[in-house]
Formats: sequence, structure tokens, C-alpha cells
Amino acid sequence: MDIKAYIESGIIERYVLGHVSPQEKQEVECMSHIYAEIADELRSIESSLEQIAIKGAVTPPAHLKASIMERIKSEEQVQKDSNKPEAKIIAMNTSTPTGKLNKYLAAAVVFLVIGIGGILIFMNQQQSSLNEQLNATNDRLDSLNVENAQLQTTLVATNNDLIFIKDAQTMKVLMNGTPAHSENLATVYWNTTSKKVLLEVNNLSTPPSDKQFQLWAIVNGQPQDMGVFDINTATAFLEMNETSDAQAFAITLEPKGGSASPSLDQMYVIGTI
Repeated sequence: MDIKAYIESGIIERYVLGHVSPQEKQEVECMSHIYAEIADELRSIESSLEQIAIKGAVTPPAHLKASIMERIKSEEQVQKDSNKPEAKIIAMNTSTPTGKLNKYLAAAVVFLVIGIGGILIFMNQQQSSLNEQLNATNDRLDSLNVENAQLQTTLVATNNDLIFIKDAQTMKVLMNGTPAHSENLATVYWNTTSKKVLLEVNNLSTPPSDKQFQLWAIVNGQPQDMGVFDINTATAFLEMNETSDAQAFAITLEPKGGSASPSLDQMYVIGTI
């Protein structure tokens, strides 16, 4: 199993974020017990998210608790005083005027509102920062999903090519370099039943920008165009035109877009069957 490809697929990040199916969840947990690299990656991602959560935690200002407790005590005292019958007697309230008490309560409420407002602003800033980090993580997951899809497509195509090459009806034709280009080498895989042709570029010189290589099949002594190709492709095998019969294959260097007939003085490789 390709551990690196599995880690880069993004399934571990989705597992930590809870965005996987029950089957995928079971798969990740199983794989993390089998492969140390996957277990390490899982712990690393969990640790990163934990650090983000810790970073987003909010510590209330030190004076907030004292302010709240003071307000509670003041309100309890006011409530007790209001419940006493003698509280209605004006003579007992001469030490603490009602207007002055209301001012104290109003000031306490103002300080409390300011403190809570500061906390809310701080929490909002922390939440915005956390959202940005989560968005960046989601973007990375989306990118990994695209890369994984591309990788899966490439793997499927490569697997199909290998099945084609191993087919008993597929013939391998090695094309060696001509005397003027002895270092060049290419291989044709031709299935005599399906007529499909794959070309593997082993070693071909880089052509000028206005030129292209062109593959030919020699059928009953006549050249048959099998298509032009570039050698800077990332694909291991190039699918060329089909042919039902051939006695040889050759590659020539032609003007960009190809020619109706091969330039024999520009033949780079040839292989007979």
C-alpha cells in the first residue's frame, strides 16, 4: 500500500473533523493501528486542532468576577432591606439615601456592561481567527480531494495500460535508433486483435519547437500514419492510431502537425516485426 498517497488523500483530516462515513471512520482507525506513519499523522492533525481550540479559549478579565460579586451582594442587600417592614420607615434610611444607592447600582451596571462588551469583542476576534484557520484547512482538504481524484484517474489509466501490455495478443516491438541517432529508443505495443497501439518513449532527442515526432506503421511496404506526439508528456504510454496489419514501426521527425509521408532522412528509430 502507498502510505504517502493514503495520507495525502485527505481522509485523515476529514476523519478528525468528523466528515467521514462510518466505513471510512473504521478504515482510518484500522489503518492507524497497522501503519505507524498513519498513526503519527493522525496524532499530528489532532494536536494541531487542539492547539487551535486552546488558542481560541477566552480568559475573562481579572476584575470581572469581583465586579459581578459586588453587584450580587448589593442587589441581595437591597432585596433584604425591601422585605423588612421597617424599611418603609424614613428614619431608618437616613444613613444611605436612595438617590446615592441608585447611583452606585447604575455605576456597577455600566462597568459590568463595559466588561462584558470587552469580552464579547475579544471572543469575536478569536472566533474570526479560528474561522480563518478552519477555512484554510477546508481549502487544503478540497485541494487534496482534487489531487486525489487526479491521482485515482492516473492510477486507473496506468492499470489499464498494464493490463493491455500483458495481454497475450499484445505484441512488443522494440524500435532501436538509426545509425545517425543510435542513442534513441522507443517501444510499440500492438494488440493484433483489438488493433490498439500504445507507444512508450524510452529515449528520444528533444525536437525543435517547430517540429514533432510522428509514428509510422509499415504495411505491405507502404507507410501508414499512426499520429504525431510530444515527448514532454507526463503519461507513460501514448495511445496512437490503430492498425490492423504491420510489418514494422518507425518514428521520424516532421514539421509540427505531421506529414502525409515520412521524411526518411529524418528517421530516428525503427523496429521490424
